[in-house]
Amino acid sequence: NTLTYLDRECSECFLTCSECSHITFSECSLTCSECSHIPFSECSLTCSGCSHITFSECSHITCSQCSHITCSECSHITFSECSPTFSERPHITFSECSHIPCSECSLTFSECSHIPCSECSLTFSECSHSTCYECTLTCSECSLNCSECSLTCSECSQIIFSECSYITCSECSHITF
Repeated sequence: NTLTYLDRECSECFLTCSECSHITFSECSLTCSECSHIPFSECSLTCSGCSHITFSECSHITCSQCSHITCSECSHITFSECSPTFSERPHITFSECSHIPCSECSLTFSECSHIPCSECSLTFSECSHSTCYECTLTCSECSLNCSECSLTCSECSQIIFSECSYITCSECSHITF
């Protein structure tokens, strides 16, 4: 009554991949917790062959092996490990991957509001929480008062006096009354 490998679960057989290389994860419908003794590297399995396995079950899997994995499932993996660009993974939104810098994903500020303007090269309308000084914006670009921008006239010589009434004549000799 000896069972063949295909009749058994990995957890029952305690097989190594070299012993049952003909058995794919999809055939066995195994989870990593059931056969954690089998390293993925030993089995040479691709994620396409075991798409039913979630990252939480197989924390040893890298992003590059499993392109279907979302950041919510593998938040401990850095993008430098995965080496994807945002265009390669359009299904990943910033809310899922808050550990990723804006510059790597080319996201808009609404998607990554914790990032400083200077990192994303965003316009003020996209990051209204930031000061003008951080964004190197002109007063006309930001609806905030100039005083909040902390700009000097040398930095914003194109600004007319009505826009920056806190500036004195001595500071802005180019401005006429």
